[in-house]
Amino acid sequence: MELTPEDVKRITEAGFSGFHIHMDDALTLRNVNGRCFFLDPLGRCGIYEIRPEGCGLYPLVMDVASMVPCLDEGCPFIEEFKIDPDDVMRLAKLIERLGGA
Repeated sequence: MELTPEDVKRITEAGFSGFHIHMDDALTLRNVNGRCFFLDPLGRCGIYEIRPEGCGLYPLVMDVASMVPCLDEGCPFIEEFKIDPDDVMRLAKLIERLGGA
């Protein structure tokens, strides 16, 4: 999950450290054993109230090849979600702020 500077600031100010890495000129959440740094053993987010903006939009993602918003097929709860036009706009703005558009 790519992070905005605001995500990093908010999470750091809450007292967390060591949760992000630089990858391909971007700040991303660090994974531990293939899982998000903040997931507890039951798969729940340990920082839900201050989670990164992209996590709040998930499972809505941008298909990089086609640049079309879609639901991540890897999400085990994909059937519970529908693509919301407002979330598509938020995702587009997030990608733009991250330098991807």
